[in-house]
Amino acid sequence: MKMWQQKFLSLLLFIINMLSQLSLLFFSGWFIAACAIAGHAGVLAGFNYMVPAAVIRFFALARISSGYFEKYLSHLLLLRILKNLRANVLGAIFYKQKNLTQSETGQALQQQTEQIAARWSTVTSPTVSALSVAMAIGLLFALWWPKLLVSWVALCLVSAVLLVGFSWLHKNAIVREFNQQHTYLNQQRQWLHVSTLWHFTQSAFSHQAIQTQAKITARQRIQADTVERAAEHAITLVALVFTSVLFFQLEAIENASYWVVAFMILLSARDWLQPLMQAQFAQNRLTQTSQHLFASTSELAKPKIETQSKFDFIFSSLKLQSFAWTRGKHEGPALTASFPATGLFRIDAPTGVGKSSLFDAMTGELSYSGQITVNDQSLELLTTSQRQSLFHYVQQHEHVFSATLAENLKLASPEVSNDDLLQALEWAELSHWAKPERLNTWLGTQGLPVSGGEKKRLFLARAYLSTAPILLLDEPFEGLDEATSQRLVIKLTSLSQTKLLLLVSHLKPVGLMLNETYQLNVVEA
Repeated sequence: MKMWQQKFLSLLLFIINMLSQLSLLFFSGWFIAACAIAGHAGVLAGFNYMVPAAVIRFFALARISSGYFEKYLSHLLLLRILKNLRANVLGAIFYKQKNLTQSETGQALQQQTEQIAARWSTVTSPTVSALSVAMAIGLLFALWWPKLLVSWVALCLVSAVLLVGFSWLHKNAIVREFNQQHTYLNQQRQWLHVSTLWHFTQSAFSHQAIQTQAKITARQRIQADTVERAAEHAITLVALVFTSVLFFQLEAIENASYWVVAFMILLSARDWLQPLMQAQFAQNRLTQTSQHLFASTSELAKPKIETQSKFDFIFSSLKLQSFAWTRGKHEGPALTASFPATGLFRIDAPTGVGKSSLFDAMTGELSYSGQITVNDQSLELLTTSQRQSLFHYVQQHEHVFSATLAENLKLASPEVSNDDLLQALEWAELSHWAKPERLNTWLGTQGLPVSGGEKKRLFLARAYLSTAPILLLDEPFEGLDEATSQRLVIKLTSLSQTKLLLLVSHLKPVGLMLNETYQLNVVEA
């Protein structure tokens, strides 16, 4: 079901629920009065009470069923809107469209988004339903009791004046409450930031000042609640006043049994006016919440995520000129090398020099000095998606995610088929996993235990599935027995006929045929 259809059906059920309540009130009031008059007139024995009783039961069931289904649809609609809204808010925060504190992030994702997502059920539906009921009652008075229509119109006008007045008071109270709450949270945050200076001073950011701000915030919240309660009492009083006026207009109602109906309709004015008032109060809060949330997350602009497309030109060469990783004031040994489109190359250096950091710099995870070019074009000129699709990096200590075996493999290439996954597992010497039923095996936390050697081969299978033309392999033979390493050497050598493989490994299995080994130049201190 589309969202607009869900909204329309929810609103329709809300209106049906309120009209059913009104009709139930109408027929039950008439039925009670008619039974009393029939008994007084001595015609109770011939009075047909089955039809009115059935109609009353029908409206009672309609009210109950429409109420339940409306709540169900409103809940589904709330979850649907909330999912999209929280995704946008989280994206806006994650992509640093606005720097928020942890408490502000939690408040935005939990409270503020829920209030905004509930706008349809807390503002729109009650408002439209209350206005529909008011029009239905006005039509009823116009058709049956036209002499009472003036009283009804007067009741609506007075209610409208009360709605505007109390809404204005409530809006001002809410603005003060939100502003004061913002001031209180800022002062509390500043107070915590100077916690190391508490033993020196207690003046500007004292605990007593924080408590004072907390009391002011509570008073502002109480003022808004007081306006809401006063509006509720005023609506009740107006309904009672206009009901009392009805006593002086008995002659306007020809049928005495209908007088009870008119009396109960006016007496129930609070039941449909109150939701209208509460909807306006909810709108006041939503306005302030939306302004704060939109300001906090840069108007909830949906983050533009650059899609990771395949490398869109034919890779021919990779060149490093005095290329070295940098980390603050520290800099690794420089490497000057030229790599063709295919081949198997090893980068060697003493332990702890930073061979892995060199790969981190090539993939953009570390800053670097020197130059790195692809097809004689600076790597910095490539788009993010091109750079990410150029390299596939198998780190020394990879992570097995809490997901299925297939999902762990598809991180390298989401579009691959199950047959491709099984082929990759066979290639990586994981033939005991290369079965269709094993692809749904859960790995990671509370999943199938995975040994160190199996992890290494799992990551090599992921590299085999990758479409990247350059594979960076950090210690690919670590944790593997000699026989498995030698079989993988043959397969890596074969793979190097179509891809460029760069190895960092302190192990050199028998049969490893390298095109060349590059030594990192370690500068003596």
